[in-house]
Amino acid sequence: MKLYIKEKVLDIRTRFFIKNENDENVYEVTNKIFSLGKKSTISDMTGNKIAYIEQEIFKLLPKYNIYFNDTFYCDMTKEFSLMKNNYNLSNGYTVKGDMLMHNITIQDPSGNVICYINREFFTIGDKYEIEIFAPNQLNIILAISTVIANEVNRKQDRND
Repeated sequence: MKLYIKEKVLDIRTRFFIKNENDENVYEVTNKIFSLGKKSTISDMTGNKIAYIEQEIFKLLPKYNIYFNDTFYCDMTKEFSLMKNNYNLSNGYTVKGDMLMHNITIQDPSGNVICYINREFFTIGDKYEIEIFAPNQLNIILAISTVIANEVNRKQDRND
């Protein structure tokens, strides 16, 4: 199963869609504009909320809290590294990314690869291909993908 994120240059800070292989919108991610830290909501196209994600501010390394059904599920924290973009989730999942966040692997607590995320080079607006190997873990994959998109946008805003 594959999903795609195609962010528009002028709309990337407020909302973007996650599309299926037929280029149909299947999920919407909305971001609050005026807030301390990034706050995102993932919904299906009928408006049902799937996840809520909020960035904790005043942290040395980026940290995001993930909620399902308005209940805290886990947090996702960046590891300290100069050459990699790796993240650990408090529920045992791991995210391993290269220095520029173009090739990302998500592993479940058992170490099984459940998803690859590839961010395209040289595009207007960020484009991601999400290849899912564990559809039963779709909600956590969507949440992690949203955090990654938020982190890439944050770094681009700061010119890191």
